[in-house]
Amino acid sequence: MSHDITRTDQLVLTAKPAWHGLGVIVEEAPTPEEALLLAGLGWRVEQWPIQAKGPDGPKDVSSHVLNVRSDNHDPLGVVGVGYQPVQNGELADFVSALGESGEVNIESAGSLRGGKRVWFLARGTSIWLGDRDEVKPYLLVANGHDGAMSVVCQPTTIRVVCRNTLHASLKEGERSSMTVRFRHEGQIADKLDDARKALGLFESARAAFEQQSKALSVKEMSREDLQRYWLEVYAATLEPIPAHPATPHENRQVKQAKERLSMWAMNFDRDRDRTGSPASAWTALNAVTEWFDHQRQVRAASEPVRKDQRVLGNWWGDAAIAKARAMEMALSR
Repeated sequence: MSHDITRTDQLVLTAKPAWHGLGVIVEEAPTPEEALLLAGLGWRVEQWPIQAKGPDGPKDVSSHVLNVRSDNHDPLGVVGVGYQPVQNGELADFVSALGESGEVNIESAGSLRGGKRVWFLARGTSIWLGDRDEVKPYLLVANGHDGAMSVVCQPTTIRVVCRNTLHASLKEGERSSMTVRFRHEGQIADKLDDARKALGLFESARAAFEQQSKALSVKEMSREDLQRYWLEVYAATLEPIPAHPATPHENRQVKQAKERLSMWAMNFDRDRDRTGSPASAWTALNAVTEWFDHQRQVRAASEPVRKDQRVLGNWWGDAAIAKARAMEMALSR
């Protein structure tokens, strides 16, 4: 996989650099319209006809069109003729509708993969667990221009002390109801009901996450509880640990498990020092999520690419699923 932030991508971030130092940094949270321009998203998606080149010459393809960026004419993806692009400006208008009540501000916006992915990250009111442990709730509004992604509104949170991410929807049965999706049909400006639904989702997800995280923060855990929890999470999210290794492969599995579990334990101890938190299910969970967010090995050609892939995995990939599973297991103890 190539670098997800290409030479034609831009980002805007509020107050603090992310994405390995790239992006335009602003002190005050911009409006969606301001973020649109600062993040270089002022271009539109055009749809060009397609021709196939065969032995008898070119032939028109009437069933599909090519999505193309208007500013540089880079191709974004081949889609069916019924596909209606959701323009970046329309997405900004949609995010503006979310903020009419004053509940959210734009923390970051930008594009990835040459414009094939576009997002706005809207922030809500912080959750505090103790005096030094701040969790920021967000609503991630993302869109794809390559035909592979609907418009998605998804609650997520970032724990400021170590930049860990967790989705606000936790239980398996709730996960789909905590995400709003709509297909590329009609005009997004007409979807105010979807915007109201997304804002309601954001507010209810924030309340649910606050209740659950506070419950975890007062659930004390002994060293034996911690070891049992981490072993169960490891087996559920990564791989079972052989009880009686008999092959070189099984010996490597055991060695790798010991190294990872040792890192979880170090994360746990460091987290307690940073926040003054007790030995709780909350700190046990964050020892795991910190590893997935920042320490898990990602195979890629360079460190910037690895960082990009971690971010995408934490938002939509296997890491997001693993962390949600770890939280479910912490809540069930």
